Amino acid sequence: MIIFFTLMFGFMGAGIGGLFGMLIVCPFEPKGPKVLMRQFAIATLLAALFYAVPALILGPTMFFDPAVVPISMGLMSGFSLGIFLAALITLDTASARVNKYLAMVPLVGPFATTNFAVLDVDQDMVLSEGDLGHALVQTQFASEADQKVLKFMRSNLSEIGHGVGSYTTYNGTSSSTNTVSVISPRDLAGFSEKTFAKYSAWR
Repeated sequence: MIIFFTLMFGFMGAGIGGLFGMLIVCPFEPKGPKVLMRQFAIATLLAALFYAVPALILGPTMFFDPAVVPISMGLMSGFSLGIFLAALITLDTASARVNKYLAMVPLVGPFATTNFAVLDVDQDMVLSEGDLGHALVQTQFASEADQKVLKFMRSNLSEIGHGVGSYTTYNGTSSSTNTVSVISPRDLAGFSEKTFAKYSAWR
C-alpha cells in the first residue's frame, strides 16, 4: 500500500513539477541559448532545494518514516524530478523548435498578402481565426505548403496579429480571460522584422 501511494504521489508531483519546469525555461526561448542555460540552472537549483531543504529542517528520517514516505519520497521526489526533467527537455528541444518556427516566419507575409482578399471571407479587412479555419478546408489551399502556412498562422494568431478584445470563459468556480486576435495587412508587413528582432539571439 505504501508503494502504491508513493507512486501515486510521485506521478502527481512529477506532473506539477514538470509544469513548473517548463514555466521556468520556456518563456525565455526568444532570449537565446545562454539565457536558457541560466534558466535551466535556476530550475535545477530549485529542484534540489525543494528536495533538500525539508530534509535539512526535519531530518533525513523523514525519508524512512512509513507515515510520510508517500509525501517525502513520492510527492517531493516526483516534484523535484519533474522540474529538472521538464527544464532539461525544454532546453534540449529549444533549438529545433525555434529554428522550425523561424523557418515559417518569412512565408507568412507573402502568402497572406497575396491571398488576403480570398482569406478574408467576411471582408472586414482583417483575418480572424474563423477566416483561417475556413481557408483550411478550401480546395484552393489544399496543397501541403499552403496548409502548413495556414496552420502556422492559426496557431500563432496572437504573435502575428494584434488583440481586438477579450472574452471570459467559466468552468465551475474558476474563470479565464482569453484575448481575441486578428491579422491586418499592417501586421503582415511588420511580422518578419518584428519576429527576427525578437529572436535575434538565435541568429
